Amino acid sequence: MNPTPAAAPAGTPSPRIASVADDTARSISASGVYITDAAGRVLIVRNVGRPHWVLPGGKAERYESPQACARREAREEVGVEPDLGRLLVVQFFSAALASRLYGRDESYTVHTFAASLTADQVPRIRVPTGEIAAFAWHDTSAAAALMDPPNAAQLHAAADMSATGRTAYLEDGVAT
Repeated sequence: MNPTPAAAPAGTPSPRIASVADDTARSISASGVYITDAAGRVLIVRNVGRPHWVLPGGKAERYESPQACARREAREEVGVEPDLGRLLVVQFFSAALASRLYGRDESYTVHTFAASLTADQVPRIRVPTGEIAAFAWHDTSAAAALMDPPNAAQLHAAADMSATGRTAYLEDGVAT
């Protein structure tokens, strides 16, 4: 008789799955937030050392869900935790695009969620020294003009999906 193996902690991949993942190209899960103010402007941030602006967000930690990642990244990048709404956009960034634009040899799947701040949270926005150089509120067109093309497409899709109640899927900035 074979003894029953001890159960792995919840969320831990089986050794077989982990070994397969280690042998394949690296794919990163990330999340961002689409936060607008009462005037309809969107909150964007610029990372230190990067020329382009983005929606607040970043890479998921190991075993972290897209929603948990969005909450944590918003809190880390703007100093307040928004109320998270529904999923607006999923975008796949190929390794080829990530290499060309960001010098990274990995693909990304980015989940963008609607989010809101209360009136008392807005004046408390603070960006962490060393990670985020600045934050700004802009209308969608002005914000998109400060972004690289795939992030601008993600922003436009988030604005459109926020208005229509749908969810968009993009690959390298192109709706499919």
